[in-house]
Amino acid sequence: MRSASALLLSTLLLLFASCATTTAPAAKTAAPEWDAIPSGVLDVFCRRLKSDAVGSGGGSVGIVTRTQPLVSASSLDSLQNAYFGRGNAARQAEALSAGQRMIPIALPQGSCAWQPMEAVDPNRYSDIMVVELSNALTNPYQWREAGLFARVSLAGRDASWYWIPLTRSGDTWTTGHILPLDLTDR
Repeated sequence: MRSASALLLSTLLLLFASCATTTAPAAKTAAPEWDAIPSGVLDVFCRRLKSDAVGSGGGSVGIVTRTQPLVSASSLDSLQNAYFGRGNAARQAEALSAGQRMIPIALPQGSCAWQPMEAVDPNRYSDIMVVELSNALTNPYQWREAGLFARVSLAGRDASWYWIPLTRSGDTWTTGHILPLDLTDR
């Protein structure tokens, strides 16, 4: 009886010790609630486009000056594949909703010659690369990350998609390694 009590007591102490040293899971990062997409996001994306040889020939790159509703089931599926993630329906619905909000985009005076435009108009801009951005949303497949979708097309045709990851450090957001996505179009 004494050994059973001692075994029970030691088991309880080990259980208590393991519970006391276990850290709480990391809190989910909420997406930034900006009134406009900061120009720094486009500065970083400009560098990515130049590394992909888009806009590196001195020509301008069109930019739709308000975020677009690029978040869809297809774009979220592509993001899920990029992160090998499993999200839940509530987090995916939250991301879908957040990505629909349309806000202005602050244009930088950087190395890309951005040509502001209200919308993709193939009749007016038939030979220009055009960038569209989504609003920031929480990544449903990565707890500590938010981000934006970017769609780059030739006047609305033959689009390439990217994920621009954002991580929070105190009160600031930093842009991570921009990922190309395997998504044919919306």
